[in-house]
Amino acid sequence: MATFLQAVAAWLFITLTASVIIRGLQMAIATRQQMVRIPCPRCRYFTHKPYLKCPVHPGSSLTPAAIACRDFAATAS
Repeated sequence: MATFLQAVAAWLFITLTASVIIRGLQMAIATRQQMVRIPCPRCRYFTHKPYLKCPVHPGSSLTPAAIACRDFAATAS
């Protein structure tokens, strides 16, 4: 009886651990997909400087609020 309970406890632990890992991966993928949509690094006004990323919208630069930036101007590549 004790062996059966240990096996059930082990499988329960494995299942919970796997579900936490899968949930974490799903959240990481969702975050990555949202970050790819942020256009700041491809904008003409983006400076790549640590103290002022964007002189037009410094508060929302590189945040999800920048996804719908009205002042986005693509760089000429």
